[in-house]
Amino acid sequence: MMGNKQLEKIVCIACTELFGEHSKRQLIRCLFRLQGTLVSDGVNELKAKQGGDKKTKSSEQLANEVQG
Repeated sequence: MMGNKQLEKIVCIACTELFGEHSKRQLIRCLFRLQGTLVSDGVNELKAKQGGDKKTKSSEQLANEVQG
């Protein structure tokens, strides 16, 4: 298990700053960025798997399929 002191030394992959230098607001922004990237990648992967499927689905439906 990692403690707070160890977590403060880890570099954030969203903004390249140390976690210890993040304010609460910055941390939430970075987590939101990462979440958006993961969902976007999942939607793109799902579209690629479906290939030339002509049915259009809403982004919400695609996100639910990726998560689900």
